[in-house]
Amino acid sequence: MSYNPYYDKKRTTQKPREPIGSPVKVIAPKPLGENFVDMAERAIEKHLQRKEFVTSSKLRGIYALFLDIYNKEILRNEEKLSKGSLDKLKMLHVKILYDAGRDTQEKKKNPLKDFIEDTDIISYIKDIGDSREKFIKTTQYFEALVAFHRYYSSEKSEKNRR
Repeated sequence: MSYNPYYDKKRTTQKPREPIGSPVKVIAPKPLGENFVDMAERAIEKHLQRKEFVTSSKLRGIYALFLDIYNKEILRNEEKLSKGSLDKLKMLHVKILYDAGRDTQEKKKNPLKDFIEDTDIISYIKDIGDSREKFIKTTQYFEALVAFHRYYSSEKSEKNRR
């Protein structure tokens, strides 16, 4: 067996790498208020002040995922979401964040990420837990977001055409 003369010397360790970019922002759960329709209107008005805003088709795609769960849960009477609905809700959460991340790589402006920040939708989804009542209320909030977005964005495009 050969002897390695460098084995006993102090080993140098690499310094920990500095994080690239800004630190990850953790989104905390936040309960949805009783006046969620007014909250939705204010959030959409704020979002539409931006130069680029999320498209109606993107919102309708996300809303369709909400409705898939909602249509199953509205027929049930239990207080808690079913296991299947909980799994779909987790995937809905992931899909929204994935789409926002994908949009970031395609262009510098990110309307979906701005929408998430303006509406706090991820915070409200995280707050649902396994509560069927909170899920139904959050779905109604998202429905209000889609409706106000449709109304105010069409109003804004009419002004821009004049």
